[in-house]
Amino acid sequence: MRKRSSLVEDHLQGGQRYEKKHGSGWDTCTMAVFCIVCLAVNIIVRSILASLLMAAFNLSLLAVGGMHLRRMIWRLLPVLLMGVVILALQALLRGSTPLFTIPIAGHDIVAYREGLKVGILILTRVLAGFSQILLFSQVVPVHEMLQSLRNIGVPAFVIHNALLVYRYIFLVGEEAERIHQAQKVRLGHATWLGRMRSLGAMLGILFIRLHERSSLIFEAFRVRGMPEMVLQRERKRFSWREARQATLLASAVVVFLAVGLVFNVGA
Repeated sequence: MRKRSSLVEDHLQGGQRYEKKHGSGWDTCTMAVFCIVCLAVNIIVRSILASLLMAAFNLSLLAVGGMHLRRMIWRLLPVLLMGVVILALQALLRGSTPLFTIPIAGHDIVAYREGLKVGILILTRVLAGFSQILLFSQVVPVHEMLQSLRNIGVPAFVIHNALLVYRYIFLVGEEAERIHQAQKVRLGHATWLGRMRSLGAMLGILFIRLHERSSLIFEAFRVRGMPEMVLQRERKRFSWREARQATLLASAVVVFLAVGLVFNVGA
C-alpha cells in the first residue's frame, strides 16, 4: 500500500528535486537574506503590483525547481481562501464610497470601493508572504539550513536539539501510521464514535511510546557524555555561481521596491 506523502517529506523532496535539477541549488545564506528582505518590503510597501510580482517570482522559482503545479495550488489554496474572506470583510465593512449593492431579504449589502482596495492589498500581501516562506522551505534543505546556522556561530547544542526534533517528526509519523492501520484493521474507524475513541487511544499510545524513546535517547547521550554536534563550523568561499544568484535576487528586490514605491496604494 502506497503511503501519502506528508508535509515534512514534501519539504525534504523539494530540496532534493532542486539539487538534482540545478546542482547544489541556492546558497542558504543568500536565500535567507533574500526572503527576509522581501518579507520586509512586502510589509512596508503598500503596493498591490509589487506583491503580485513578488508572488509570481517566487512561484516561478518553485516551478523551475521542479514543484508540480497541482501541489503548488494545493499549498496555496488555504491561504487564498483566507485572503478571499478578508477581502470580502474589508469590502463590506470599510469605506464610504459605494461600489455595488446587493439586496437580500429586504436588506441592502453594500460593498465599498476603499474597502475593496484594502482587501485586495491584504490578499496580495498574504499571497506574496506565504510564497516567500514556501520558496525558502522547498529550495533550502534542512541540513543545509542547520549547517549555515552553525557556521554563523549558533551554539552546537541548539543545532543538536533542532536536528533531533526534526528527525523525531518522522518517528512520530511512522508510529502514528502503524497505530492507525492497526485500528482500521480492527474496525476501530467503522463509526464516528469509534473514530473518536481510536483517536484518543492513538494519542495516548503515542505519548507513552515517545516518552519511552526520549528517555532512551537521553540515557544514551548521558552515557556518552553528550558528544559535540556532528555538524562542525565550515569556512565556505563565495563562488561565482553564488555571486550570480545573489545578483539575481538583489535585482529582484530592487524591482519589487521600485514598483512598490511607484505604484503605492497609499493610506
